[in-house]
Amino acid sequence: MKLALSKAINNISSMDELNEVIDLIKIKQKQLRAMKTLSAKSSISVGSKVKITSKSGVEFGVVETIKRTKAIVSIDGIRYNCPISLLEVA
Repeated sequence: MKLALSKAINNISSMDELNEVIDLIKIKQKQLRAMKTLSAKSSISVGSKVKITSKSGVEFGVVETIKRTKAIVSIDGIRYNCPISLLEVA
């Protein structure tokens, strides 16, 4: 697959074609993120114990509220507004 992608990229001959490819990649990235968020959103509910992986490490908390793209998660009594895509059922 990498070889085929490499050949396809090497066949791009103009900036217009390159910009079109970049736009298509951005659209696909947005679709994949939306699917991941939908999957995570369907597996959690209010009161669920969740695991949050962030830059500072792994935290465990309880979901208090679910919004469209984020959830309010209580971790050690402190409420955080977390993207749903970061949450996993613990």
